[in-house]
Amino acid sequence: MKRSNGQPDVVVIGAGIVGAACAYELASHGLDVLVVERAGVGGGVTAAGMGHLVVMDDSPAEFVLSAHS
Repeated sequence: MKRSNGQPDVVVIGAGIVGAACAYELASHGLDVLVVERAGVGGGVTAAGMGHLVVMDDSPAEFVLSAHS
């Protein structure tokens, strides 16, 4: 639903996997959502990392990937 002032209810910064999922969920609840992305969808941190945040107790290679993302 559009607000009477023409502005979105929510602004999501970033269209990676988390931003896109948040925008989808908010829109599915009837909010008017504006997504702002400087690159292509999924082309920023999502493309460089594993797409999620976790505490890892695994191999050194996964620690490096997690730190980079």
